[in-house]
Amino acid sequence: MLTTQENVESTSTRPVSRVPTRLYDPDIAFGLCDLGMGCPELGSVSLSEITALRGALGLPVERDRHFKATKRLSAYAEEATRLNRIQA
Repeated sequence: MLTTQENVESTSTRPVSRVPTRLYDPDIAFGLCDLGMGCPELGSVSLSEITALRGALGLPVERDRHFKATKRLSAYAEEATRLNRIQA
């Protein structure tokens, strides 16, 4: 899981979360994304754009190295839709 606890580009005060699951080329991954606006969705994301993101304090997006998936991506997506956020 990739997260930042900062307000990215002032779009929201909620954390930004992404759960990339498949790499299509060196820069495009597919997975569950939540930009912190309460609309998590499955889709493609540019890894270079994620790497370039910085919050208000200049901190980058972090990888949660301790995250271990406990269910299928579809279950995370259904739960995220119900909760309006990714809970992993």
